[in-house]
Amino acid sequence: MMNYPMTSKRIASMLWNSVFWFITIFFCGLFQVVVVLGINLMEPSNKVTFEQLIMDGPLLFVSATIVSSLPIDYYLSQGVSHMNKNIRFLFFLFPGIIIFACVLIFTFCYGKSPQEVEFENIVYIHLGIFIVAFLYSIIVKLDTFRTLQQINDRLSSFKLIIKYKRYRVFLYSLNNRKGDHR
Repeated sequence: MMNYPMTSKRIASMLWNSVFWFITIFFCGLFQVVVVLGINLMEPSNKVTFEQLIMDGPLLFVSATIVSSLPIDYYLSQGVSHMNKNIRFLFFLFPGIIIFACVLIFTFCYGKSPQEVEFENIVYIHLGIFIVAFLYSIIVKLDTFRTLQQINDRLSSFKLIIKYKRYRVFLYSLNNRKGDHR
């Protein structure tokens, strides 16, 4: 069977697919914020500030949703049977830790004004969780796309082998015809 190497072009393509997946999911998850900002532009009396957006935690919840959906997606698409038990444990534990951190930060900020908390630290925590969610999703999606690429390569090799064997059978049948009645 043919083995296709992982070229830099293939890796770059898989990396781009992973980043594009994250960006698409992220913006779909933040669609509520886009709607709120759109309403804010149309109705100037109802101003929404950056501080309010951060304190409401949409970045936390989108990050938590992305991170928690990855193990489910990964499990349903290819299973985790090929993973080491320790890696599998961490793979499913990590989203739990991120969700717990998001709930903890949101609970701490809930109902408080930006002046009542160290707002700059809250922004850094939000960004930290977002960056960790981004990196986690890119790593998991890269592995998913790599596995799918390997499966596609094997299928392509298998199809080539089948075509070759069919061609050989066809040639054999042409060469061994008895009594061609034309």
